[in-house]
Amino acid sequence: MNAIALPRWLYGSVAAFIGALVLAPSTACAQEIRVAGSKAETVVQGTVSEYGRRAEAVLQELGVQITERDVDGNDVDLEGRVGDRRVEVEIDDEGGNRVEIEVKARRNGQPDPEYARMVLERILGR
Repeated sequence: MNAIALPRWLYGSVAAFIGALVLAPSTACAQEIRVAGSKAETVVQGTVSEYGRRAEAVLQELGVQITERDVDGNDVDLEGRVGDRRVEVEIDDEGGNRVEIEVKARRNGQPDPEYARMVLERILGR
């Protein structure tokens, strides 16, 4: 069997290409988080009930006292307070096994987008 002689630089390119193919499915799952004003939001694969449970668990872990809970088949709305912060989580069914998650946070009446982002990242398991 004859071996084909390839330039050395091509081996690295082929390895990088194969690596990109292997990693593509996992990086496709990484969703963009948009932050504006007092909220952070994203759209992810999953169900409303799955992310509703995650959101409630994260709020409890953070010591947020849930003051309002509205759950139906197509959306989950949670509101709560921890210290001088007010936190709202809205999870809406986008169809096709996709949900939109929006987290709003305010501290002393002022937007707190960093806290909203942190809550959302924890709901996403990051």
